Parts: sequence; C-alpha cells; structure tokens
Amino acid sequence: MVYSFSELNLGGLYPETEFVDKSEVINKDLVIEDIKKFEGIFGEYYIVKAQLENKLVSFVISGTVIKKKFDYVIEKNMFPITGKIVKPKGKRYYDII
Repeated sequence: MVYSFSELNLGGLYPETEFVDKSEVINKDLVIEDIKKFEGIFGEYYIVKAQLENKLVSFVISGTVIKKKFDYVIEKNMFPITGKIVKPKGKRYYDII
C-alpha cells in the first residue's frame, strides 16, 4: 500500500482538524489553540492547531524566529493566542506577529 501525505493527519494528533499546508495560513489571521513541539531529522518543528476563518486546522511549521516565539507561548501556556504567520519580503524565514 502506498500512503499519501494529503491523507495523513500527523498520527491523529488533532483528529478534529483539517490538516493544511502552511502556505494556506500565511498572511491570514489565526487563533492558535495549541502548539506541539517535535524533534525531527532536520531539527525542531511544530504542529499547530488553530482557527482559520471558520474552520479548525492543523499545520506544520519550523524556523528559528518562529521557534523562539512558539517556545515562549508553550512555556507560559498562553492559549488561545492570536497571530498571523508572515514571510518578510526578501527573507527566507517565517515570523509570527
């Protein structure tokens, strides 16, 4: 059997959500309900559960700038929290504002 990542909801971490690509949440207002941190082959990454418009979604994202902010929110348990994930013009990284 061949599996497809489009069918995978990351092991059912947030089965009540629709798993989306991070490109679908860039520059959109989010209400982040939960963030889980994982260690992967290429370093740390995060699985985020958030309200996007009128639906509950989950997505994967990583990066040094995001890491600092997400780690702080996780440590302080600041959920829910509003934000917008952006990719500054001409930069290779993502940020959340």
